Amino acid sequence: MRVLGRPFSVAQLTVVAAAGFGLALALPSIGSATARLEISDPGRGAVITAQSTWSWGQTLVTNGGSFERTFPNTPGLVLFVSSLVIALAAVLWWAWKPDGAGAVIGVLGLTVATVRVLTAVTERLGNTQVEGYDNTGLDVRSYLEPAAVTETLAAAVLALALVGMVALALRSTALAPQPSGIRPAPDGTTPGTGRAPLAGPATGFSDDAPRPEERPEERPEERPDRRFEPPT
Repeated sequence: MRVLGRPFSVAQLTVVAAAGFGLALALPSIGSATARLEISDPGRGAVITAQSTWSWGQTLVTNGGSFERTFPNTPGLVLFVSSLVIALAAVLWWAWKPDGAGAVIGVLGLTVATVRVLTAVTERLGNTQVEGYDNTGLDVRSYLEPAAVTETLAAAVLALALVGMVALALRSTALAPQPSGIRPAPDGTTPGTGRAPLAGPATGFSDDAPRPEERPEERPEERPDRRFEPPT
């Protein structure tokens, strides 16, 4: 299949679509709270305080339904948004250049966003803040906001997209053409010679015997002429 004049496999397009869908599902977590904690007085039946929490660390506290105070977390927001942007750029780069450095960039970029979203989901699921009010006599309840559902789905989809990308990257590496030339056999010998390659630095010597005409003691021009010497 060709897109914009470049060939793409169905598996590659599926991974790109899954990664894009997962990143889109994580977007509501930027502007909406994912969890809400309400503390009520059973005797009066009124909410004393409510606390809304965002995945990237912002908290909104409401007391008595009138007083509100926001505790922002700008570094957390920047980190969350940056992870999604980096993942999107990395996936597009991998889609355009899926081999070599493109595969490394794609896997690393998508891993950043996947880990960030998975961390937010696990922190929310492991929150034990409600248990701290067990002996207070107050009615404490925790609610999941709609953004929490989309964020959980985003974590699952991004994880699947990452697995698919890694599988395609490993497959392309295994199918990459090998450089031509003689390569050592599994037993360490050089094909065609039956000898193992010499180890260590080059010394200038060879294990091949010199030819007769190359032996200094057998060169005719260096032999003494004894034809005209008197007999001994």
